[in-house]
Amino acid sequence: MSHRATVSTRNARLATDFGKDLARKWFGNDAFDSIETKYVRGKNEGKLKGEIAWVKVERGGWVSEGYDNGFVASPGMKCAVLLDGYGDIIARKKFDPEGNGVLYFDYKLRQHVEGQCFRFGKMGK
Repeated sequence: MSHRATVSTRNARLATDFGKDLARKWFGNDAFDSIETKYVRGKNEGKLKGEIAWVKVERGGWVSEGYDNGFVASPGMKCAVLLDGYGDIIARKKFDPEGNGVLYFDYKLRQHVEGQCFRFGKMGK
């Protein structure tokens, strides 16, 4: 019997102070300032349109990658991505490049990014 890891994908909009501060902290001012898409109407008028998304292991444990395959994931941040208003990836960050499961966490993040592209209307289903 093994303990399963709890892996979550989270995101924050760049129009919020939290999302803006987190994007500047993780990706720096150059990547953040390269985003040009802004809201033109509504309560967020003039603020940046886009988001930051990341994968975090809430509780460490075993992550299965198929029959007799998997790895042990330790708790903490794994990877993050910065998206502009069109769903394009501006920058990527890996918090644990030497750790296990880098491909798995990238896959989880890519699933989220593709979902955001559908939301932004960039890709058709």
